[in-house]
Amino acid sequence: MCYSFACELLTTFNPDDVFWQWCGIWLNPRFLDWNIEDQVREIHVPLLGSKAALEYTLEHVLSDSNFLPAFKRLLPADQAILKLLANGESDVYSENTRRRVGIAIGTEQPITKGTSSAALKRLQEGGLILKFEHGLYQIQDDALADWLRNQELDE
Repeated sequence: MCYSFACELLTTFNPDDVFWQWCGIWLNPRFLDWNIEDQVREIHVPLLGSKAALEYTLEHVLSDSNFLPAFKRLLPADQAILKLLANGESDVYSENTRRRVGIAIGTEQPITKGTSSAALKRLQEGGLILKFEHGLYQIQDDALADWLRNQELDE
């Protein structure tokens, strides 16, 4: 059973087709004429080594400023389900999970399966989660999932 986007792609596409498409790109005369040097000249970030790159990534990419505003724009049920998915919940339609979402959004009652379904649909349409099979969802961006796991957001 696949739990990653890459695994899903490998089981979705015929390996022979993928190989020949890859070969087609590499053997295309336009690819042979392509040169990255012009694009590299446009990069104006100082090269300070791997430690600086990690610090920059932690400060600018994996920071609240990137994820928090988008997270706060989500509906409360969407936020609660996203947090549960980030923390390993797999059965979003179970009575227990729907009760946890209800408590998180302040209803003290389990949300309906329809509410779960609507939230999951919005999260998919927003590009935040992927659906692999009936009832199996995963957050698409590993950095977002890590950020959610490390946040003490309102429960």
